[in-house]
Formats: sequence, C-alpha cells, structure tokens
Amino acid sequence: KTVAFVDFNAPFSGEPVVYCEAKADQMVITDDLKVHSNSFTTAYEAKTSYPFFIEDASGRILVYPKDAFFDLERTFDSENFKQGIGHVKVSLPDKIIRDSLDAASVLYGTPDTPYPLRFSEESLAVDADVFAIGLCSNKPDDIRKALADLELEPGTRIDRVLMSGAGVKQKLYVTPGNRDSAIRSLSRYGYLFLTIGSTIGVILCCLSVVIWCL
Repeated sequence: KTVAFVDFNAPFSGEPVVYCEAKADQMVITDDLKVHSNSFTTAYEAKTSYPFFIEDASGRILVYPKDAFFDLERTFDSENFKQGIGHVKVSLPDKIIRDSLDAASVLYGTPDTPYPLRFSEESLAVDADVFAIGLCSNKPDDIRKALADLELEPGTRIDRVLMSGAGVKQKLYVTPGNRDSAIRSLSRYGYLFLTIGSTIGVILCCLSVVIWCL
C-alpha cells in the first residue's frame, strides 16, 4: 500500500494523494471575443515530485517518482462552462480550484468575466494497493537525491529507494492493483503507443515482459 511521506492534497479534488498529475485547459477566445468551443490551450499543468512509501509485509521502501511512468486513475474531470447554441455560459471555478490556480499564478477571470476552463486530474491515493517495479538502490547519493529539499523529522532513516535507473529493465513503473493488472496495463498502453509510432510503446511492452518473467 502507499504511505505518504509528505502530506499533500490533490489541487482539484482536494483528496490526499501520494502522486498527482493535474491540468487545466482554457477555451480559446480571440481578440474579437469570439469563442472557439473546440479549441483549447493549456493554462495550468502540474505533477508532484514528492517521494512516498510503498509498504508491504517486508517493510517500507521509499519511492522517488522522477522519470517514472505512472498508470493513474482519473480522480477529477470537470469544466466551469456549459455550451448552448451559439453561446457558452461560464461560471467561476470552485474555491479549491481557484486556490490552486492562484498559487500557480494562473488567471481564471473575474466573477463578471470568468474564463471557460476544463479540468482533469489523475492521482495515486494514500493507502492504495499498488504494484511497482524499478531500480532498488541503497546508495547514499541516490537516497540524498530523493530527499533533496525535504525537511526530515529527527530519527528518520531511509535505507533504500525505488527509482528509475538506466535502461528499460530499470524504468520505474507504478500502477494501482497487482502484478497481473500491471501486465495488462503495460500491454494495453504499449500497444496504444506503438500504433501511433512512439518508442514509448516499445519500452512499455518490454516492461510488461520483464514483469511477466518475474
């Protein structure tokens, strides 16, 4: 299961999570105030970089998420506008969203002229069943890298960290569920990326084989 190392709530849903990717897209409005309801630009995009623990019967291991591939669950999907025939009705985002956008210095308009925005959030919850594979390192330099810029409580001791190393076999992959669901997920995403000609598909398919052989 996942255990938080740093207390963090997702920016849109407000749920406690160990890892999160969030995005807000703004509907395009041209200088002549025409609304293009099928065109969006990214106004806000963020992902967490906090390490977290995975705990099982053998103990805890710290996970360093940099350069990892996460198969996440959608935890928030909303928009602050309604489309009619020839017009778009827009309202201000909820306060929790406004607070997150304010912290990132992202504009969302005023009560009189709010911007039309579409919000999405994917995350890995606290206390979630999870499967992870990657490079397990006990090197002090790797542990220091994972803990950089964090204030540790007195007596905190980290002996090993799970992270991305060099090569496909050491790529950190994290997904909710277990080994079997991880293989299905990697195969599905791998095939998807292969169909669009992305080398990521090769990496994911190779990871699924690695896990299957464990």
